[in-house]
Amino acid sequence: MDDALAPPIQRELAALDSITQRVNMQSSYDIHTARLKDAIRTEEVAHRKKRSQEKVRHRAEIDAKNDELRKMGEQARALASLAFAADVKLVSNDGVIIPACEAVLVANSPVFERLFAERTAELMHQKSGEVKLEASAAVLQFVVAMMYSPSFASAPSTDECLNACELASSWGLAEVFKSCVSALSGVIGDEASAVLAKADRHLGAEDPSSPFTSGWKELRDDAARALARSMPHGVAHPSFKTLSLDAILETASHVQHEQMDLPALPDEPAGGQYAYGPWTEPMTWLASSLIDTACLASSFRTALLQPNSDLGLSFGVSQRPTRTADKDKLAGVPESLRIFEADCHLSVTGPGDIKDKKRQLRSPLLHASNFLKAQELPDYVGADGKVSVRARVGLSKPQRQTELLNLWLIATEQATSPLAPAELLLCLRACACGFDPASADVDALTPRLAERGLLPSYVGDGATCYKEELQTCLQDALFAELPMKDGSALGKVCRALAGLIARRCSACASDGSLYELDAAAFSMVLAHDDLDVQSESVVLEHLSW
Repeated sequence: MDDALAPPIQRELAALDSITQRVNMQSSYDIHTARLKDAIRTEEVAHRKKRSQEKVRHRAEIDAKNDELRKMGEQARALASLAFAADVKLVSNDGVIIPACEAVLVANSPVFERLFAERTAELMHQKSGEVKLEASAAVLQFVVAMMYSPSFASAPSTDECLNACELASSWGLAEVFKSCVSALSGVIGDEASAVLAKADRHLGAEDPSSPFTSGWKELRDDAARALARSMPHGVAHPSFKTLSLDAILETASHVQHEQMDLPALPDEPAGGQYAYGPWTEPMTWLASSLIDTACLASSFRTALLQPNSDLGLSFGVSQRPTRTADKDKLAGVPESLRIFEADCHLSVTGPGDIKDKKRQLRSPLLHASNFLKAQELPDYVGADGKVSVRARVGLSKPQRQTELLNLWLIATEQATSPLAPAELLLCLRACACGFDPASADVDALTPRLAERGLLPSYVGDGATCYKEELQTCLQDALFAELPMKDGSALGKVCRALAGLIARRCSACASDGSLYELDAAAFSMVLAHDDLDVQSESVVLEHLSW
């Protein structure tokens, strides 16, 4: 009986297992389906949210465009109103008539408000309503367009935009002036000297409380920076020689330190011999004729000495010596002028994890003997058996400032050749005073000393024997009155020159230019942290004041 029941039971059990498997498969399918539906719903929600955000963004963009179109429509209507309902004719200096509306001119410009309110005889007899102006048609059109709709005004050339600044300032159009300054600041370019000259002139004439003063100052600072960046090419502009002392000092304060990588060595030196890289072009801003006049050495090259055996590697930068066969000419150039201040950055690159060895030297000593010691040398030899060296020359900011100032003095015919640093410092201070005591006689010196209460009691009529004493006394008084605060351009440049003199103190003492300084300038030099002098006697024994 058991044997007869076995097959049916087995079939039932097999069927039950099959049902169980199908149930499990169904459950798994349901779970997978549920997860898939959840993912689809999540994706649909995210998609709807994204679409909603896109709609909001698109709506905002459409609203912004509509608002812009509305404003443009208003501006267009204003321009159309100006064109078809003009009751004033502005006549440029080249005869072009620019139509304008009296109400708009009066609303924007206090100058036109007074003009039309007073109804001067000159305006009353002009039945045509013409107002003649000393401005070109392009400038006049630009300013009038800026008055009505800045977005419709096409930016003119740099020169015309500068003239537009002047016209807006003279008409009292503060907002138009700001827009012109903003447009001009980004396109100064090669016209830096012209912009600087005009901005500096207006800044000196404007009332400090005027709303236009800050704009002219911003324009002057931007132009000074642009001119400093454009050197030495900026000297060629015709407006460079018209720059005032304040303008060139502002430019000098923006001059920056420069660096230049020297050309690599063409060959590895043999043991005990030097290898040299090619000479650079002269790095000075002075023209070729002035370089020759100053006997200035401003070309450099890399120099490397490979040791024979137990000596280290010597490495440095050579400064091309002055080449002149005229010894009298060389003797006539101050020693302190012949120095070109630079520093050099030397580095030797080691293979693998070996750190680079670096050193910085200042002229005139730009060469490092035994830069790599003999025991260090194997660590810096590469797989090709060579030592990888690199040299970079840095030109100091004071060096560049002296070159800029000398170029300006020569361009303005206040000097015929470059001045040594001490001579340059004295010249700048004399220019800043507006009066040169060194060239004045007793009759010119006496009233200026008297008004300062510095006239000695022994000075009488014809006291020419005391001329030098009076000159020194007035010079010290005038120099003490100069604005030498830390923030002033004059103070910055004078301190930079004092530092240059301090670093060249021995050369300045040797050529005598150091002892021509006034007491205040001499004190600046002696107090400088970079003072380089062998002994106090070298400096003090030749003082005459």
